[in-house]
Order: sequence, then C-alpha cells, then structure tokens
Amino acid sequence: MIVFIWSRSGILVPIFFFLSAWLIGYAYDDHTMKNGPYMGFVFLSTSLLVLIQAFLVKAIQNAPPEEGAEQTEPQPKGRHTFFYIPVFYWGLLTAGLCVYFFVSGGIGNPKKRSNDSYVNTSKKEEEKPKRIINFLNPTQDTLYYYVGDPEGNEQKEKVGPNTYVNLEIEPGEYLFGAFDLEDNLVFSHADKYETDKSKYHKVKEKDGDVFYYRIVSSPTTEKTDYDEAWYVMDGKKRLMIIDVTEICFADRTEKDITSINWMDHLVEEYDPGDLIEPLSASGNKTNYTVLNLGEDIPKRVKSGQLVYWMTSLSGDVKITDKAIEQRVISKIFE
Repeated sequence: MIVFIWSRSGILVPIFFFLSAWLIGYAYDDHTMKNGPYMGFVFLSTSLLVLIQAFLVKAIQNAPPEEGAEQTEPQPKGRHTFFYIPVFYWGLLTAGLCVYFFVSGGIGNPKKRSNDSYVNTSKKEEEKPKRIINFLNPTQDTLYYYVGDPEGNEQKEKVGPNTYVNLEIEPGEYLFGAFDLEDNLVFSHADKYETDKSKYHKVKEKDGDVFYYRIVSSPTTEKTDYDEAWYVMDGKKRLMIIDVTEICFADRTEKDITSINWMDHLVEEYDPGDLIEPLSASGNKTNYTVLNLGEDIPKRVKSGQLVYWMTSLSGDVKITDKAIEQRVISKIFE
C-alpha cells in the first residue's frame, strides 16, 4: 500500500503524474517503463504542470497585500511539498526523468546499451530469420515428428491424423523423422537424396554412427516469395501446386472447372522422399500467393496477383488433368 506524505498543494504532484499517464496512455499500447517515448511524454507533461504549480505558489506567496488591508507581522511561508521535497524540485526531477527516457529508450529496453555492450553486440553475427517447417501427417494414425541437430538438441511433437503442424527453426543442419506412438521409425528420408551435398551433410558421430543432416537455408528477402518447407511424414503423399487464379470468382460452377486443362496449370509437383521446399528453385519473381493445405480457394483475387493452391495426391495416383480436376471440385463443392 502506498502512503503519500505531502503538505498543502504537494498532493498535486502524483495527481499530475497519474493524470498524464492516463491521458497519454491512449496513444500507446505499452504502458510500462520499457516504453521510453511513453514514459518520456508522461514525465514531460508532469514536469510542465508541476513547474506551473510551483510558480503559481511562489507568485501567491510573494503577492503584496491589498490596499487598506490591516498590516500584520509577517508569517512564515508555508511549504508545498511531496515526500518532504518542494514541488519546484519535483518539476526539475521529472524534467530530468523525461530526458532520460527519451534518450535511453526505456528501462530494460533491448535497444538501450552501454558503450561496452554495444561494441560486443555489434561484433556478433546478425540473427538470421527463422524458417517455417510444416509436418504433414497424411496417415490415419497419430505420429510424432522428430527434429534434431548436431549439438544434440531435439524436438518432438504429436501430429494428428490427416493434419499438419508447423515449427519455426533457425537455418542450420537437422535430422528429420517421423515415429509412431511406440517410437518405431515411420520415415526419415529417401536414401537417394543423401548424395546431394547441396542439401545433405554427412556427419560421423563419436560412436561411429553416420547420419545425414538436411541443410535448411534462410528464408529469402523477397516479400512475394514462399519460404515455408514441408515434411511428409509417411514419405508417400505427394504435394503439388496448382495455379487456380482462373477460378477465383464468385458463382463459379463445376462446368467452369471442367472446362480448364489443369495440367497446364500445374506449377510444380514434389517428391515426398525429401524435405519439400516449394518454388525455392524456380527463380519466379511473379507476384503470387500460395494457399497452404486446407485453405479455401478464394472467390476474388487482386489485379495482377496469381493464386497458387497446394494440394496432395496419394503416391499410387497418377497426376492427370482428371485427377487435379477432381481435387479442385471436391475442395470447392464438397
């Protein structure tokens, strides 16, 4: 419980502070001392109000007596204090705090560094943006995904039947795998990809075991690019991307869909034996949006924007115009 100690108009000091914090708070979401601009404006407003208060008190105390008023002996001037500090000094103190918060950026703000910490931090490599990996479980059973790195860090999480979860990881080298609930390996990656040194790094452990770590690169800087990767946990379900821009309009019918040669709209298809990185090597600078698995095909599209739809097919189904057509129809009308 806070106990305020004041004399005369000294109580106005905290009132001015809380009033300023309340009014200026409407302009900011963060109302803590980490928010330098917010606290700076609060103390600036408080300082101005308190200094005006101090000057008014001084003026009243020094005002000459009215003409005709009975002359009495001078009385000691009353003190206007808050926590025994005169209000004038509170005005100076809050002005100093105002400058501090504007310059520092706030207490505990990561942007606030001493000279030494700034030098040390500037030498560190800039943190790389993380990559989103989607783990797709196309089976009828719950599975675990597994992610491990050469330092021994591991992550596991359940993925329900016919669904997927995503994980953000830093660029680096990783082991990916899928396990059933009894910890039996369901799938890791196809052996044929291990020879690709641009994607896999052979690592021999101290105990003699050899593992092939998948190299995960940083996302690109292109804002229109698609940087999410996919891991098919059974190694069988194939993914493909279809250009569905032509049917992104209202009141579309099955006839509109069957009249299209969908093989001409097949952008890419992917082998589930490896970590799938859609459009990563296409060099496509086209302005497009990729709809992930499960997302609906929209009924409108922005001018100049292509809409790519991601869907899947069983490994034993041949990709044909009819197969794609049925996938689109079932998505829109069923």
